[in-house]
Amino acid sequence: SSGTVLYYLLRIDPFTTLAYELQGGKFDHADRLFHSVASTWKSCYNDMSDVKELIPEFFYLPEMFKNVNNIDFGVNQKGEKVHDAVLPPWAKSPEDFVEKQREALESEFVSKNLHHWVDLIFGYKQRGKAAESACNVFYYMTYEGAVDVEGIKDPLLLKATQDQIACFGQTPSQLLTVPHPGRQRAADSITGSHWLFDNDNGVSNYALPVPNYGENRASFMNVLPTGQLVVVSPTLEMKIHRFVPNLPGSSGVPFTFDAAKEQSTLGSLMGSIRRKAGFHDVAESIKFAA
Repeated sequence: SSGTVLYYLLRIDPFTTLAYELQGGKFDHADRLFHSVASTWKSCYNDMSDVKELIPEFFYLPEMFKNVNNIDFGVNQKGEKVHDAVLPPWAKSPEDFVEKQREALESEFVSKNLHHWVDLIFGYKQRGKAAESACNVFYYMTYEGAVDVEGIKDPLLLKATQDQIACFGQTPSQLLTVPHPGRQRAADSITGSHWLFDNDNGVSNYALPVPNYGENRASFMNVLPTGQLVVVSPTLEMKIHRFVPNLPGSSGVPFTFDAAKEQSTLGSLMGSIRRKAGFHDVAESIKFAA
């Protein structure tokens, strides 16, 4: 929400000015300003009304923690002057803090648990009993469709509702009603490439003969992001081949391109379009030869 963004980016303009204007020409009370990472964490963790999340700048903008303009944000009830944001003891500087934050974000641990966050924000734990069990319930006005704004006739109530939604945010649209699958490691992808990574010394080279199309040789070959191989001849004959890896221990050569078949209505439609465009499938497959 805009309120959360202004809370964290209070020390850099234009957010300093926007925060000042939001409070009617003054800064909020010093105890409610972003003073330290630790106190903000404790507040979010213990106060049910504090639902702030980290913003992207935590992972790339160390300047957000520095009061380089020496703005007077006041003194809190503990007698502490609100100046630079107080960082955790393991951070030597704002730059060091941001660097370690990014390392944590890109860590294997986060990758393995990222789907749990998706479940909470966009998935099945956003609403209902699953949300209650996960302590993931928010103020009713934040949920999509919970308030009929157009049906509010009182102009004061309408303005208050719109300000609440604009400044303090909304829960995102619920995209999933079933658990999101966990993210796979690159080494565990369905292509079987994990075997290659673990046995790189045992990988052999295989030559790929370029196929003939009638009397003409292929003039264009490219691999699509889907893993399919497209081959086009000088006479505009085209063939799409599917990449099917053979894992160690199976029969056949390690990699085989089998002719892709149109097995769906969409595939048939695309085939019709290709033929109308002058492209002709060639009944031929390509194989890696040992």
